Amino acid sequence: MGLFRNNNFQVLPQKAQLELKYNTARMNLLMMIIFTAVNILFISLGSATYFLFSAAIPYYFVSLGAVMCGRMPAEYYEDAEAFEFMNPTFYWIMVVLAVVLILIYLLCWVASKKSSGWLVGATVLFGIDTLGMFYLYGFNIEMIVDILFHIWVLIYLIIGLVAQGKLKNLPEEEPAVDAQGQNFSDVYNSTFDSSEPVQDTANNEQEVTEASSEDKGTTDQQ
Repeated sequence: MGLFRNNNFQVLPQKAQLELKYNTARMNLLMMIIFTAVNILFISLGSATYFLFSAAIPYYFVSLGAVMCGRMPAEYYEDAEAFEFMNPTFYWIMVVLAVVLILIYLLCWVASKKSSGWLVGATVLFGIDTLGMFYLYGFNIEMIVDILFHIWVLIYLIIGLVAQGKLKNLPEEEPAVDAQGQNFSDVYNSTFDSSEPVQDTANNEQEVTEASSEDKGTTDQQ
């Protein structure tokens, strides 16, 4: 989703770019779950308020139950022919089905943090939801915004899956190497962590001076 895109995306390392794409896909999935739950809450309360960025099938289940069980406002039925409302049990069955679908999406979102396979499942499920939207409502120009949002979510989910696939194929990062081909740790150890004991330079200089004096004395005797 463009709202969550990093303005410095192009300057990020390749690994960071791929991780950002995958996390953006998960964020889009979470937003869809939230808006779907909110829409279901509104329809359950008899409100006609509807937010975009929502799954179609769970909302259809609850709205169908609300309409068929007479839970919508009275003005909703003014132009409809008289019909007998269904048992309230039907409404609650539809609500349970919608909640189960939302929980499956939520499970996919939570588990996808550790395994991209769950995001694959969410993508397939939302693809079915998109096809179900066309089946239930048809291709209506009034639904063009809903259609675009469904396509939007699907595209970002697919982008996230492709990014995760590339991320798995990235070579492991190697430690930094200096110009002579030595690891930094090797250079540090050879420079600052030598295993040889430190010699007393003062004693060495004294020994050299004494040796020089002995050599001079030998020369004078000759």
